Amino acid sequence: MSNIAFIGQEGIVSLFGLSGIDTFGVKSQEARSVLRKVCANENYSIVLITESAAKDAVEFINETNLEGKRYIMIIPDYTGANDISKLILKKSVEKAVGADILRE
Repeated sequence: MSNIAFIGQEGIVSLFGLSGIDTFGVKSQEARSVLRKVCANENYSIVLITESAAKDAVEFINETNLEGKRYIMIIPDYTGANDISKLILKKSVEKAVGADILRE
């Protein structure tokens, strides 16, 4: 078992599985519950998740990353990059310093 998990759409996970990473293929509506289950497993210290799978779990990702037990990294998928990673960074900074210093 790897200490890295990858959560993403069915078509993408097989590529990551070839590298020895534990993979979890999901449909977008089940991504949040799979992410919670993966994070409940103490064996995973790094969780990779595609942006489209992470879109409904932004608050959970922020909270988990701030706890420091594991890190959830959001990566672009075949749909291209969007603003979810930026939103998570903004929320994390806002929570850490108490103000929105990344305002546009």
